[in-house]
Amino acid sequence: MSTYDMILLEGEKKGEKKGRKEAIKTTVIRMLRKFPKWSNEEIAELTGASIDFVEKIRNGLKK
Repeated sequence: MSTYDMILLEGEKKGEKKGRKEAIKTTVIRMLRKFPKWSNEEIAELTGASIDFVEKIRNGLKK
């Protein structure tokens, strides 16, 4: 595998990771809007996000 291929592969991995995080963020936001009474723990469990991540998103939506 050439250096170029290795750099390209690394970039693809970073892009996939960023894409997954964005998808989880979008799902968390939708769930917080649809089910505002659900706890951060419940949403985190269903989405696979951390409780801290859900809490950060919830606090951002309140502003």
